[in-house]
Amino acid sequence: MNKADRIHKELMHEPANIWYISDEYGSKIVIKVPTNSIKSLLKGCKIEFLFGRNESSIPNIFHTGLKI
Repeated sequence: MNKADRIHKELMHEPANIWYISDEYGSKIVIKVPTNSIKSLLKGCKIEFLFGRNESSIPNIFHTGLKI
């Protein structure tokens, strides 16, 4: 399964998620959120990207999130 197939499968089965994609056209952030969140964004609600690192695990784990 190539990367595009994996992302397509995840898009179909995940209720919400964030994907970071790099291809020949550049880098993109793809998000899937519920319809009510999209409506809130269209009405002017803020969106924040959250990044963090868990240093208590070996190796360190990098976390990402989205706040709407």
